[in-house]
Amino acid sequence: SAIMEHSPVNPALVFVASRRQTRLTALDLISYCAAADNPKQFLHMPEEEVETLALTLRDQALKHTLLYGVAIHHAGLNDHDRSTVEELFVSGRIQVLVCTATLAWGVNFPARLVVVKGTEFFDGKSGRYVDFPITDVLQMMGRAGRPQFDDKGISCVFVEQSKKNFYKKFLYEPFPVESSLKDVLHNHMNAEVAGGTIKNKQDAVEYLTWTYFFRRLLVNPAYYHLHESSTDGVQKYLLALIDTTMDDLENAGCVEIEDDFHIVATTIGHIASYYYLDYRSVQLIRDALLAGDGSLPELVQVLADTQEFDELPVRHNEELLNEQLANELPWPVDMYALDSPHTKAALLLQAHFVHAPMPISDYINDTKSVLDQSLRILNAMVDIAADEGLLGSALDLMRLSQMIVQAAMPEDSDLMQLPGVDEQAAAAAQRRGVSNLAGVLAGGAKGAQSAFGGLVAPKHMPKLCSVVDQLPVMSVTGVVEGTAAERKMPPTVEADEDYTLRVSIRRTNAARGGRSAKLYTPHFHKPKDLGWWLALGAEDGELLALKRIGTLQNNSYSTTLTFAAPLEHGATKLALWLVADAVRGLDKRQDIPVLVVPARNGGEGGE
Repeated sequence: SAIMEHSPVNPALVFVASRRQTRLTALDLISYCAAADNPKQFLHMPEEEVETLALTLRDQALKHTLLYGVAIHHAGLNDHDRSTVEELFVSGRIQVLVCTATLAWGVNFPARLVVVKGTEFFDGKSGRYVDFPITDVLQMMGRAGRPQFDDKGISCVFVEQSKKNFYKKFLYEPFPVESSLKDVLHNHMNAEVAGGTIKNKQDAVEYLTWTYFFRRLLVNPAYYHLHESSTDGVQKYLLALIDTTMDDLENAGCVEIEDDFHIVATTIGHIASYYYLDYRSVQLIRDALLAGDGSLPELVQVLADTQEFDELPVRHNEELLNEQLANELPWPVDMYALDSPHTKAALLLQAHFVHAPMPISDYINDTKSVLDQSLRILNAMVDIAADEGLLGSALDLMRLSQMIVQAAMPEDSDLMQLPGVDEQAAAAAQRRGVSNLAGVLAGGAKGAQSAFGGLVAPKHMPKLCSVVDQLPVMSVTGVVEGTAAERKMPPTVEADEDYTLRVSIRRTNAARGGRSAKLYTPHFHKPKDLGWWLALGAEDGELLALKRIGTLQNNSYSTTLTFAAPLEHGATKLALWLVADAVRGLDKRQDIPVLVVPARNGGEGGE
């Protein structure tokens, strides 16, 4: 009724609280349209044209509602659907756009009418409905009015009666903007320490004096719980804030404080800064890697437990859907925390691995959000495992990265990564003597045709051959540098002394079909390059060195790894691993025999 009263023919924006509400509200609107005299009154383009456009869309709800001139817009739409909706609304060919509040802060889509359909949203962390920040409501209302077309804009805010006076007060009076830096100060401080800007507590206090937080602290001290606004009072407040923050960072292992003044970033602190992780996440990861058994289910749960998934939406009654999903998945989760975003993240990752059907379409979009974060966090987890010398955990995390990109379980055949190859085709190919992906790649496209002829649909064979020609078969060799080491076979190294391993990587199969920059990853929602890790480990399971390698542009690549020789004297083997980050079955290992002798400088290595 608000649309028909205030903007019967002009563009209208309807803001709702969640992605699910965009769909439900749009469907309600077209239900009203269907009962009206002109069911397609919101459509301002030929029906044949909109029907053709709808066929190109992926979102099923959008396909349906667009035919009536009503569209939905939220972060879960793919790029094509989103750009199509935006272009149609801006050009005026559709009249009503139902969207989430994030659109108000994103693209500028002014309209004659803005309807804010409720000022509350369900907060999964607190398990209740909470109010939108008043700034979000103001931003939504600000979309009303098109300066080049209208002489006025209309906003309708649907609000509970008891809150009507509150919103009238703050919508018509100036509202101060306060700083939120204090809420996230730990991560800012860690980043500045890691970057070298802050070297001691005095630097940290001076850093704060240049922020908007400091300006508002002096103007509105009560908001920030500053009880004494004198110069000495402010100085004590800032110093206490820095002391508390740095103590928390030190307890998390991100910084070291010397003489209660000087501050130095640790390796963990650098990792948190580099990968934009919360300081509590790296602490959780390190503690879990050191204390856990390193199994894949446990690593997936550690990944899901990080702070980066704290804002994953758990909507009203979704704990029931989570329970249903948990009963269908192979790895157990905490059944007493089904309303937790971290439990939901673990369930979505498992469902991704086994291709489980999602209970509702919102879970598909939520899975994309989880996958967006996961690879970045996994890279950090690998680095933390390396810092602690945990070879087994680091290798498992690398393979978990492959599982996420390929949507596969550890027991799945790596042949199933090829186009058109399902579990039955992979089993049949194995009966023909093709047991793994490396065997297919060695034979090239002709070998692939022989291995899968009659097992996959003919329409998939050209793409399968193209992927086989694209993927590399790698070889890796390592030589310990140093005069004494290179003269002998096996090379002799002194216990606990630093050495350099010269590593050569070479592609052994030709890229006959041309080399594409992006991998074939049908179950991953973003284009992905093929990257690599180099890891050097000892026989006792200690990780001695790690290096991340990006996409290899040439057929050969050389680099070096610096490592400390093992402590135990005698003949041993070092394991050099080359591990892909996105494809299973490409990993290579070379054993490097060495002879460890006592250090000549009188070191205490060995037994």
